[in-house]
Amino acid sequence: MFSTILSKLEGNTEVARYYTTKHSWRGKYRRLYSVGTRAVATLNPATQEITNQWEYKDFVDIVPSQKTSNEFVIIVKKGKKGKETMTFTTDYRTDLLTETLRFRPLFGTLEGVPKHPDDQKFSGYKYQWTEKRVSIVLAICSCSLMQLDPGSQRRLCHYDYKDIEGIVLIEDAPGAFAIMSGGFGRLHIFALQNRDEFIRKLVGAAQANVGENIAIKRRQLGLEGCLSKRLGKYSDDESLTSLAEFNVQKMSRRHTGPVPRILCLSEKIGRAV
Repeated sequence: MFSTILSKLEGNTEVARYYTTKHSWRGKYRRLYSVGTRAVATLNPATQEITNQWEYKDFVDIVPSQKTSNEFVIIVKKGKKGKETMTFTTDYRTDLLTETLRFRPLFGTLEGVPKHPDDQKFSGYKYQWTEKRVSIVLAICSCSLMQLDPGSQRRLCHYDYKDIEGIVLIEDAPGAFAIMSGGFGRLHIFALQNRDEFIRKLVGAAQANVGENIAIKRRQLGLEGCLSKRLGKYSDDESLTSLAEFNVQKMSRRHTGPVPRILCLSEKIGRAV
């Protein structure tokens, strides 16, 4: 198990593991790249032994390469003031970058290596199922878009850049747009006063940090059409007509306690309203 294999650093629990190839002046080597709660490690896939391990305080940066779509580069500290750059390739680059960058607040710093910008926050509104607008804060982070509570700044949910299918512009409501995600065109509808600046910075962060190109989609749907189609391909009558309904309590970080909901089961999906 990971806790035994990576006993070199106490308390480091594995989060994700990927097959990669390390490229160096000595040649190419198959390596397992492991993302942990306290460190990143590479392992020999044949023996499962650690070949390198860096605590996050010594792990300075990870970036997608511009050369190919499967290459990425890591920068780590070497000695007191030096640095070492290593190049890898993997079929899972976007996922690997995303999981590593979740720990970006723990990364170390090094003179001469640009720091990731602080989370860029935008105040606005989100349209709920009831079509009511609630105040929210959207934060553009290294690997995802965070939705925060405007008062406590508590994280309510997040949208990984790798899972965003596109951004839909809604032209008949001021500052309105939708984040399309979920693999089936699910629409999360927001409104911001400075929408265009937000979208530009979001697209830039996704490209620079995880190598993901987020498409801007201009549809003929207005706000009312987007609200009626917010479940994407599951917005049809067959998906929305309940075969059974149950009174349930929903537990969510959005709320301090259980919230009453009706769990609706159709032929295609289950949803809580």
